[in-house]
Amino acid sequence: MMADDRFQYRGPLDEHQVKEIFAVEGIDYDIRNERYKHLLNTMFEETPAQYWIAYNDSIETGKPIAVQGIGPYKNVYLLSGLKSYGGHYAGKLDRSETEKAGKAVSEKVIAAHGNRPIVGLAQPRGLRTFEEQGFSHIEVQDGKVVNQEDIPEDVKEIIEASAERRSRGDSDVTPIRKI
Repeated sequence: MMADDRFQYRGPLDEHQVKEIFAVEGIDYDIRNERYKHLLNTMFEETPAQYWIAYNDSIETGKPIAVQGIGPYKNVYLLSGLKSYGGHYAGKLDRSETEKAGKAVSEKVIAAHGNRPIVGLAQPRGLRTFEEQGFSHIEVQDGKVVNQEDIPEDVKEIIEASAERRSRGDSDVTPIRKI
């Protein structure tokens, strides 16, 4: 997939740099330990992730619109957040300058990390973006991840716990993966 040429991309950055960049625009970017309610103290929170930001124009003169994070863990990459802030710029930027920025930055990051499986827990708003990039749902039957031999056991345990929370209505994330 080709990255959307309407945007410029900056990265890799660490999570605190991302928070500072968005703060300049008055956007409070929550880092993982602020937004990962069920993933605190797991590899999804603790993996040293790197982030890329999509800008509507050049990095020097544009606005940060969307961000995607990813980090290596054992033999996989773990997704660590996709967030678009196009709505923040309503009335300030034309919709054409912000539309699909999340998808664009995600495509760029995923394309650069295709050498091992990519695993994540997608929020409902981002699920379609990942499905359009060829991600599939990780199946959980009788409380166990099935047909995912290349995913580390401790990651499977987190996915299984997430599926249990989802079945109780305590979570709305979907476990996903891409080879």
